[in-house]
Amino acid sequence: MSDHHLEQQLAYAREMITVAERDIESAEKLRAQARDLGGGLLSFGGSGKQGARRAVEAATDRGLRAAHAAGERLADWKRRADVLEARIAERDRVRFTGDDLADAAWVRSLTHGWRPVVRVNKTTVTVRSAYSWNDRIPLDQVLEHRAIAKAVAKGA
Repeated sequence: MSDHHLEQQLAYAREMITVAERDIESAEKLRAQARDLGGGLLSFGGSGKQGARRAVEAATDRGLRAAHAAGERLADWKRRADVLEARIAERDRVRFTGDDLADAAWVRSLTHGWRPVVRVNKTTVTVRSAYSWNDRIPLDQVLEHRAIAKAVAKGA
């Protein structure tokens, strides 16, 4: 999948989110009009003409159904947009090499969080774990790294 394709999909998902939000607003307006027609009440009992009561109930029902459907579409498009944003962020994040991490004292990965570095190899970083063993993290999973400050290292 090309880089441009993900951005196009994300733009389309954002457009659909806007459309779904407008649909929800329209459905809410329809429900408000139905409430106004029915005297501001959702239950009408036996009062009023039967035809008018059915028209108000039908308008209220259409509004409720439209709001529900638009809400489901909105949630779906928001999930899709979140997935696309995560894919774009993963694609664009910085990839570290062993040379980049040579002076690292701490590294952060998604699965391990921040861990102190034991050693750096060509393909992995060995980090101290909370247990009696060390863990290895592949370099492509390292999200951030921190080195010990020069002033602290010099004893200043």
